[in-house]
This record gives sequence, structure tokens and C-alpha cells, in this order.
Amino acid sequence: MNVSQVEFQNMKEVIVKDMISRLMEERGLSMQDAFDKVYNSRLFEKLSDPKTGLYFQSSGYVYSYLLDELSLDVGCGFTVTCCWLNRNVLINTHVDLYKYRFIL
Repeated sequence: MNVSQVEFQNMKEVIVKDMISRLMEERGLSMQDAFDKVYNSRLFEKLSDPKTGLYFQSSGYVYSYLLDELSLDVGCGFTVTCCWLNRNVLINTHVDLYKYRFIL
């Protein structure tokens, strides 16, 4: 579905506003810190690219990816999230967000 540049910007701004509000409410961040986290994230780069289609997703869905990105940044551009799951090791690559998730 094609949208105009104005519609794209409006949809993106709604998602960004919601993510900033949730970071402040749920994580206790100041407004400045919440703005910094969102606008400096790799996710924001993807959200700013209409080709990804993220602007069509719900704010909650996009916010969950932001939380994943912020969960544990170990440098070198990788984000690692660990969970126990039947003692099996699964590796799931999220190429679109340039990160790896390790589930133990």
C-alpha cells in the first residue's frame, strides 16, 4: 500500500510519541533520556525507512523491538537476550534489525 510522505511522517510520529511515553512511564526515564533512546536507536533508522513497513505496525509491536534493542547492548552492534528453554540452544537471527538473539 502506498502512502504519501505526509501520511508516512504522521504514522511514524505517532509510533515515536507512544514509544517515548512508554519509556518514561514503564522505565522511569526522563523525557530527554527517552528521546535519546528512541532517536539514537537502530530501530528508529528502520522506522524512518518506508521500505521496512514498520510504520504500518502497532506502536506496541514496534516498542517491543525497541525494548529488545535496549535490553542488553554488548557492543559491536549486537544485542543479546538470553532465556532458558528446555536446555536447547536456538539461535534466531533478526537481519532486519542487525542483531542476534540467543535463546538458551
